[in-house]
Amino acid sequence: MTTGMFALRDVAVRRSGTPVLARISAEMAGGQVVALIGPNGAGKSTLLAAVAGLLPCSGTMTWCGKRPHFSVLAYMPQSAEITSGLSVMEAVLLGRHDCLGWHVKPADLDAAGVALASLGLERLAHRRLDSLSGGQRQLVLLAQRFVRRPQLLLLDESTSALDLRHQMTVLQHLRNYVAETGALVVMAMHDLNLAACHADTVMMLAHGTLAAFGPCKEVLTEARLRDAFGIEADVMADKYGRPIILPRAAAGKAAVA
Repeated sequence: MTTGMFALRDVAVRRSGTPVLARISAEMAGGQVVALIGPNGAGKSTLLAAVAGLLPCSGTMTWCGKRPHFSVLAYMPQSAEITSGLSVMEAVLLGRHDCLGWHVKPADLDAAGVALASLGLERLAHRRLDSLSGGQRQLVLLAQRFVRRPQLLLLDESTSALDLRHQMTVLQHLRNYVAETGALVVMAMHDLNLAACHADTVMMLAHGTLAAFGPCKEVLTEARLRDAFGIEADVMADKYGRPIILPRAAAGKAAVA
């Protein structure tokens, strides 16, 4: 198995003349999960949309030395939604629409079945999408991305509607997926403890700039959380040495003893 390299070089985005992202540069090897964190408005969604080719930007971004192509990339935006009357299986098969012909091939059905099973959705395969809960629909959208077998998977808070058990299931599946394929997953997350537990690398944005980038225990420090998120927090280690963040107060407020 070979792994690629994703590189950002001075990536910047402006909207109506106002800078949203400024000179973001980082290199990320495949075979890992990268947690993209930062406060609201830091530019997480903007960066993912720019990488997906949905927003104009300056600078360069490459996967294996080339601009990421649709065929190797899958992107799930924060506001993704399904309202059609398709079945779950039909919706997942749409993830391979670029290679589907007049007839769905057995290989496509097998791939969709594997994607559904990986997220515990096989029993819902023939249910209508509009009969599912919000969390179930979000899992179907994830399965739709997984069925493409992307080398670069961009997820914008894609576990936000899920309960804790399903969040853990998705994150473990992502870890298994990158270990099996050498793919790179870049995932915007709000839960810092889940990021610390499941990500290999953390990319912290603040005020449209790259505030920190590296292993979880080097990025998730009390000082950086204060500077980027405006919070006072205690950072401890679990039995595996991973950070545990215990927020105490907004920075500048009286901390709880």
